[in-house]
Amino acid sequence: SSTLFHVIRCVRCYLPLICRGIVLRITIAIHTHNHIAAIRYYLSGLHLARMDDFKLTLLRNNGRIT
Repeated sequence: SSTLFHVIRCVRCYLPLICRGIVLRITIAIHTHNHIAAIRYYLSGLHLARMDDFKLTLLRNNGRIT
């Protein structure tokens, strides 16, 4: 259960950052009035969020994050 608690704590730390990044990208894209860019930014934001999660998992598995 301590592992689960650790994961929840990590998610709670990083989720706002990821969401803020995606929202920022969408906001910038909408301000340029380019909906294709908005969609592209949104998708790249999701991709980056997954990559960050993947890197976190690697770091945790290597014991860098305790």
